[in-house]
Amino acid sequence: MSRSPSFTPGDVNDLFLGSLGKGRRKRESFMWARNVYKKLVDAYGLDRGLLNAYSDEADDPEKDFRSVLEGIGEIEWITAVKTESTFGAILDHPLKSPAFDALLKYDLRDPFEDGGGVVFPMSGRGDWIIHTLGHPEGTLGGRSFIVIYANNTDTRDIVIESLAQFIETRK
Repeated sequence: MSRSPSFTPGDVNDLFLGSLGKGRRKRESFMWARNVYKKLVDAYGLDRGLLNAYSDEADDPEKDFRSVLEGIGEIEWITAVKTESTFGAILDHPLKSPAFDALLKYDLRDPFEDGGGVVFPMSGRGDWIIHTLGHPEGTLGGRSFIVIYANNTDTRDIVIESLAQFIETRK
């Protein structure tokens, strides 16, 4: 007597809903990144219409978004990566976080030479940015930052702060 194959709820989900879940997560990630770039475009006084041409169907919408901001003022490159971190993990081991890994590996650029940043969601605390962009003169007073000082004076320090604070110092 042959046994019929048994299916678990996970098998059914993968068979019938797997691609829907992937599509939904991709769309959510796209919308999150788009909202991050809208905030950055507003902070630097650019026209939001520059972002309207891009959709989640583009080959690389992230690259398209980034191209709007690259080379503007202090920014050589900046990106939004949906790798969630916890506040405790960032405080305890900032150089072992997914955000720091993204800062070092993104586009194979050198963030310490070019000046760049990675926006990421902080679990329960909104969007944050890890960057080597420094701060405009006169904007440090009364604000809190997580700073990882460089060993070499020619190298840029790494700063971690909320995206809202980063944007506020640039308005």
